[in-house]
Amino acid sequence: MEIVYFLTLLGVALSTTLDEWTNFKLAHGKSYGDQSQEKRRMEIYQRNKQFIDEHNQRYALGLETYTLAMNKFGDLTEEEFAEQQLGAAVYLDRHHLNTSGSTHIAGGGNLPASMDWRSMGAVTAVRDQGDCGSCYAISTATTVETQVYLRTGELTPLSPQQIVECSNTYRYKNMACKGGWLDRTFSYIKDQGLATEADYPYTGRNTNWAIGCRYNRKLRIAARTKGFVNIKQQDEAALADAVATAGVVAVGVQSRKSNLQFYKSGVHYSSKCDHKFIDHAMVVVGYGTTPEGEDYWLVKNSWGTSWGEDGYVRMARNRGDNCGIASYAYYPTL
Repeated sequence: MEIVYFLTLLGVALSTTLDEWTNFKLAHGKSYGDQSQEKRRMEIYQRNKQFIDEHNQRYALGLETYTLAMNKFGDLTEEEFAEQQLGAAVYLDRHHLNTSGSTHIAGGGNLPASMDWRSMGAVTAVRDQGDCGSCYAISTATTVETQVYLRTGELTPLSPQQIVECSNTYRYKNMACKGGWLDRTFSYIKDQGLATEADYPYTGRNTNWAIGCRYNRKLRIAARTKGFVNIKQQDEAALADAVATAGVVAVGVQSRKSNLQFYKSGVHYSSKCDHKFIDHAMVVVGYGTTPEGEDYWLVKNSWGTSWGEDGYVRMARNRGDNCGIASYAYYPTL
């Protein structure tokens, strides 16, 4: 009798797993070349689901401050996700830091208890970078969009695709869909200006050297910057001062060890990530404190609105530079 009961439970579990896998494929438009490939992807999905479930069990016990959820990245290993979404070949480490910009330090004045540039109409919609490691291009373009809005009152989406295709030269040394550097991208924008996204639309594809840059001076230059400002490294008070007084700020974070791949809600904190190897760029658009007293940064990502809190993540603030969020932070000047 016990054997029959066990086999019945096993059959229900297998049926549930297959149903979940089928629903996952349908929800995210997934298809695979052959049965062996599908089998491998399903196994990765199952491991990711177990990881998510175990994390959320810890959250229910009060051992974690944020939840995870299955999403479109569910059939990717951590390594595959890093290569596809983070431009993992390029790290924003100290060896690549350009210090030609001025440095923003904490002003010492009283700042608002909370800040959200979205509420002022100063932030464009969340983008989806697709299978291209263009986070550096999207985050820098986003900060310029806000600065243009603060000066003109017009919020116009600018072209990350121009940055992807045109800053992968010897002078700027970005790597198209394989990643890039925030400071070098700001230097590119200063030198060349940016077209609108309408004039130079986003494709999320990696261009090759033969095709090259499609930008030309016949396109209207919608924005040009005078330079950029570095936030004092690992100084969260300086970052808060910059967000409150200057506008949104492009930041580098370490995503690979942070569980951001499946982030869903709550205030993200991870003791496993640090500021040594920054592999993803996002934009701080505000900050605040939860009713429970957790300080957070309000951060705009570029993985679509189905990820996180409608495309945003609240990352822990004043907790030792969580995942390096205050280590490589910049905003442009117009």
